[in-house]
Amino acid sequence: MTGQTFIVVVDDDEAHLAFAAEVLGREGYAVRTFADAISALDHCTREAPALVISDVMMPEIGGFELQGRYSRQFPERSTPFVFLSSLSDAHTITRGLDAGADDYLQKPVDPAVLMAKVRAILRRRRRATQSSFRGDLGAFPLSSLFRFCETQGLTGYVDFFVGDTLHSLQFRAGQIVGDGAEETLSRLSEVAAAPFVVHSAVVDFAALGCGTAPPPRTAAELPLGRLSTVRLRSKVFQVQTEVVGDGPRFVVSIVLVDARTVWKHSERVPEDVEPSQVAAAIDRLHDYIEQKLNDRMAEELLRRAAAAVGRRDEFHELFDTGFDRFRARDFTGAIEHWERALAIDPSNAALPVNIRIAREKAVAAATGG
Repeated sequence: MTGQTFIVVVDDDEAHLAFAAEVLGREGYAVRTFADAISALDHCTREAPALVISDVMMPEIGGFELQGRYSRQFPERSTPFVFLSSLSDAHTITRGLDAGADDYLQKPVDPAVLMAKVRAILRRRRRATQSSFRGDLGAFPLSSLFRFCETQGLTGYVDFFVGDTLHSLQFRAGQIVGDGAEETLSRLSEVAAAPFVVHSAVVDFAALGCGTAPPPRTAAELPLGRLSTVRLRSKVFQVQTEVVGDGPRFVVSIVLVDARTVWKHSERVPEDVEPSQVAAAIDRLHDYIEQKLNDRMAEELLRRAAAAVGRRDEFHELFDTGFDRFRARDFTGAIEHWERALAIDPSNAALPVNIRIAREKAVAAATGG
């Protein structure tokens, strides 16, 4: 179950444990259920959960005491807690929130509400410790973004801001996962321009069992990187810039063509500079690389990239043309191009989903649905 998000649920009610395991499991989470706090704490010494959901009233050790013991036993963790209780009085709710709870839900809990709370809490936690890039679909097409996430083996989330609506896609090792992904893909495939943010999960080195790791940095200490594209003739160059290292630190820009790094440039970041100065250094280097691409490096990079192109050019052209046809509501044309692209690269995970969505829309259009 490597790569899954682990959630611990503690409740002396077996029916509620089964309910939570079923609801959270359907969403793709790995659920560990315990009937008492001592067993849950013992398990947490071997596996750090992403979230703890606990009943308030339990024999021997209640939910509030469980959180206190957990915090003392694992001070290096920032695990969020959600308390559940059949009690609805203001004193109990206030006590739970004052104890450090991230949320408080009254039993019986609606499954949709439970999942919405869990997603929101985990999203906030991820954004506090993740590396991020920002961009816009107008300059970085959806097909190129998916290809980038797949080739980079992204584990994390991509948030799309379409008008007043936030759409999120979850990735694990470069593959789209999670319920509702097809519906989200269907909506995004018709969007020509929208800001997006890629959140790449930070690797947890605790499983190594030895050595030390620097404490997680907050979002304020991790300025957003930059992600953009530069189109030159028939080629699309992907430019990404971020901060690497903890001491010394460097701002590093890399340029990719067809998922291959063709240029890399780095600059040392002075010690003890403000996050705003680091962000300015990211913008400065990123703009410099983009200008270099447009001015002097384009022809050389094109020559080097063309030497190893092969059928990938044809694949990308078919992939992108399929999206163009889909946006034009030519679903038959989209299917034709995507099926030809899939024949070139049968391992591509996004294409079967795209083809299925296009077929459904083609049937709906033919029947007037």
